[in-house]
Amino acid sequence: MNDGEHGYGEHGQDHEDVHQLLAAAVSGVRPPPGPPAAGLIARARRRRRAHRALGSAVCAAAVAAVAVGVVALAPPGPRTSGPAAVADTPSLVTPLIVEVSTVGRQSAPELAGQDLDGKSLSLAQYRGKVVLLTFWGSWCVPCRADAAAVEAVRSGPRAGGVQFLGVDTRDGTVGAAKQFAADHGLGFPSLYDPTGGLWQEFRPYADDSESMPLTAVVDRQGRVAAWARTPLTEQQLDALLAPVLAERP
Repeated sequence: MNDGEHGYGEHGQDHEDVHQLLAAAVSGVRPPPGPPAAGLIARARRRRRAHRALGSAVCAAAVAAVAVGVVALAPPGPRTSGPAAVADTPSLVTPLIVEVSTVGRQSAPELAGQDLDGKSLSLAQYRGKVVLLTFWGSWCVPCRADAAAVEAVRSGPRAGGVQFLGVDTRDGTVGAAKQFAADHGLGFPSLYDPTGGLWQEFRPYADDSESMPLTAVVDRQGRVAAWARTPLTEQQLDALLAPVLAERP
């Protein structure tokens, strides 16, 4: 076994030198023959600077390796112009906002249950329409700004061609969900998802994280055309909806 396995080597020598100096200062006993104290300290400083430089180089190499890995894992045919990147399929490594080409879209997960008033509601009932799907919760602070942006779009010029559907997820009581909807003027129906089961259906689009809010655009054929795992502005929402609305029914 070498010195490095015991914690010695250059770092260990520095600690030993300093320990000897401290022991000498406390006990009054002269340290064993060797370089003077000033020389020991200077040597330790030089070693620390060398290790810091080596550490910086290692970190830079690690960042470069991660960057290469991200590019390698990204979906085929990405585009980063505009407000979003475009991908053919969902990926474990994706941007915060993603649009999907028509040939690469997958069917949206089935979402069905009851709304905040206990009435039956499902995503499938809006097949044939472009749907803006937004996951929110009264406990979610970023959802407040996102709700304002969604409502601004709903009252804007594109509202006529879009069905808005919410999913209130992981709220302990329906009363809290209703209060949030009232406070933020949500004028569209929302599924009530207290256990998070519906959220789990869409979790792959959130990179398997707990990111909230989560927004998705579902095309007229019931396929996911775009999604975002970050709060969006009114302009970003418009930009995601525009190309899907322009597609032929």
